[in-house]
Amino acid sequence: MIITSLVAVLSLFPATPNSSPMPSQGVPALLLARSGCVFAYPDIATAREQHRHGEPVFVSRSGAKRTAFDCELVLLREDAPKLLGLAQAAPTAVLDDSLLRTNVQKAVRRKDGEAARRSVLQYLLQPRGTGVTEARRKLLARLPIIAAEDAGAVPLLASAVWFYLAATSTDVGGTEFAATVAACAAQLAEQDRPTWVAGGRTHTVQKAAWDDPSWTRPPALAALDLGALKGSAGRSVPPAEMGLLIAVGVAADNAHDPQEKLWLQSLEKYVYEQVTTSSHSQCPFGCAPHAECPKVGAQQQQAQDPAPLGEDGALLPSTGRFFFSA
Repeated sequence: MIITSLVAVLSLFPATPNSSPMPSQGVPALLLARSGCVFAYPDIATAREQHRHGEPVFVSRSGAKRTAFDCELVLLREDAPKLLGLAQAAPTAVLDDSLLRTNVQKAVRRKDGEAARRSVLQYLLQPRGTGVTEARRKLLARLPIIAAEDAGAVPLLASAVWFYLAATSTDVGGTEFAATVAACAAQLAEQDRPTWVAGGRTHTVQKAAWDDPSWTRPPALAALDLGALKGSAGRSVPPAEMGLLIAVGVAADNAHDPQEKLWLQSLEKYVYEQVTTSSHSQCPFGCAPHAECPKVGAQQQQAQDPAPLGEDGALLPSTGRFFFSA
């Protein structure tokens, strides 16, 4: 009698909330591939059909840790990352974080890929007692802003956003993580600057924000309804293109400065128009669906080559330290 009554009482309280979706029921999955590109899928089940991956990480659009029942994004990482063999010597010198982040942007602006790469490696690998996660997130948040201001979208930009979202919830890795982010910075520096026509004038993409601040996300993109987001002729947007588009949008959502947010929204609009008007299956940024990005190989190989330490124990030679000049 007692057991029967207890069962009756417990039946009034469901074990799991029925109103919140499980990740397999419509929560987008962002998968970081071995190539460094990010592939976006409508759910975990679809991602699993294409990749072998580790345990999912459930987060909000800001990167806050969530559960399987209230997450907005699911982060996945493909098994067996390529960069495990990286033998990068850790710098012994400690340079100022803020100046290093500025140095990355100045190197990108001057199209110096090697200085950008070494600045990132110095920043991520230099000795750091506390505040590792916060320091990482500051640099990872800065890279999309640099892209919007000075470069444009590149395939590895989505990996920086993926790491930003994952940084507070999981161990993003050591030298292989640093190498991927460094390769992203080098890719930004070497990117051909895209152009944008607005108001009868031709601008680089970062200047378009001043002329067209009215970007409104289409409903399917705002809701992250990946299945409803279509390209030209009703084609589905390939996962690599979708990953880059979502990553830029997430970066815009997390920007605090109004002007930086406007720049990132401008970049999101540019990427959206690129990926939805392309009539071919090859990503306009060089990422083939379900394949490794052909543009990434050179930067990854360069990032794996150890940079020699200078006499002061830093990875940056004096010629690469732009922050010493005005």
